[in-house]
Amino acid sequence: MSTISLLHKLAIVKGKALGIPLYPAVSPVPEVGDPFTTKIAIQKHKSTKAGTHYDLRLDIDGVAYSWAIPKAKLPKPGEKLLAAQTFDHDVDYMRYQGNIGPGYGEGKVDLEYYGDTDVLECTPKKIKFNLYRTGTEVEQYNLVKTRGDNWLLLNSTKTRQNNPEIPNYKPDYKEKSINDADPSVPGELWSVKIDGANTVVSVNPGKQVEVFSYRESKNNPSGLINHTYKIPRLVGLKAPKNVPPAILRGEVYGVDPQTGEAILAKDVGAILNSSTFKARDKQKDLADLRLALFDVFSANGEYMEDKPYKDKLEFLETLCSMVPELELPYYAVEKNDKARLADDMKAGKIKESKEGIVAWKLDSGGSRDATKLKVKKDYDVVIEDMFHEKGDRPLAGGFFYSLLGKPGEITGKVGTGFSHVEKEDILKNFEKNWKGRVAKLKADDQYSSGALRAPSFVSLHPDYPEAIKE
Repeated sequence: MSTISLLHKLAIVKGKALGIPLYPAVSPVPEVGDPFTTKIAIQKHKSTKAGTHYDLRLDIDGVAYSWAIPKAKLPKPGEKLLAAQTFDHDVDYMRYQGNIGPGYGEGKVDLEYYGDTDVLECTPKKIKFNLYRTGTEVEQYNLVKTRGDNWLLLNSTKTRQNNPEIPNYKPDYKEKSINDADPSVPGELWSVKIDGANTVVSVNPGKQVEVFSYRESKNNPSGLINHTYKIPRLVGLKAPKNVPPAILRGEVYGVDPQTGEAILAKDVGAILNSSTFKARDKQKDLADLRLALFDVFSANGEYMEDKPYKDKLEFLETLCSMVPELELPYYAVEKNDKARLADDMKAGKIKESKEGIVAWKLDSGGSRDATKLKVKKDYDVVIEDMFHEKGDRPLAGGFFYSLLGKPGEITGKVGTGFSHVEKEDILKNFEKNWKGRVAKLKADDQYSSGALRAPSFVSLHPDYPEAIKE
């Protein structure tokens, strides 16, 4: 029996209890086949009779299904707490806060949180849902029925601590100009270098496919930046039960539905650096995000980063054939096909990318033995300060930069490649949105001093969503 006794329930005067319909009920949770977005509320109830507790409410088919959490808190990652299902409430009551007078529920109600949530699974015995209360953090919970009206609320949030298998780095590839690349070199596979955001993809049999930034977050308590639920096509996407657990490397990118061209990497970064529902809203005006896989970090518990690429390619091709929402970049192995790919890339004919090609060794080496064949050289720099545009217009002219790894040591400046909107934002929100961030620049070359020759701004780097600390 739940913490609310049967006698307490029978003592309720119908129609008098705030938020409870005329005929009180504790309804079985319905089964809903597909994931859905709905409203969630967390109310702190300082009840005269039942004591202080949390009331968690989910709007499912127009009914506020409700659970009392006696501890008056939510469990931390890996923890679980009792949650007793209580009377169904009207959905309007989910936004209530104030004082309830004498009778059922007497006491003060504070609205701790009200907003959108994703319900990923919904059955009479289990509800799996996400909370997106702050910034880019994703809190993951399971409600599991035990006996009677008693449930357990489990926090299954992914963290750096409970998911140490997620790498916090990406390999450093060698680089050279695409003009110096030789398609006749045997044993090489050339694939399109997708121009988006480098990510880590977690695949587990029968579980949600999840996408993370490889970078550690200093702002999220979990230490992770979970991008999964910003990508609508991935929400609720489960890996086949016969796929071995794997950690993959991928690129999140978007394609303009009007032109078929990939959107700019900086636009991908702007989406992924937003909170979950803002990210989805931004895609309505730009393009749906997609996920391309290109490397295997581990599979079935075996470290794969140093394995020949042919071993990884077989795994990736099998996975993508089983999960159509995942894809591989276009690749070529034969000499003539590689030459044609290089020519098309230099001519700007590849819609997925204008950045270049990655050359992989099929029979030897590993991820660190791959080479980027760049159309133009690009450089990562740290934004240090801004300067104004010449003339009377209230715009920034650009920014001064330091080299990555040497923050505070101004090396040069860049004043081209910015949109009008970006120049306005630099001027108005420099400290908040730009200072200390890593930017991607293109340049003809680099002087011995470290300064770049003829640099042009490309984007804020999507792989560095937070400012670099000195």
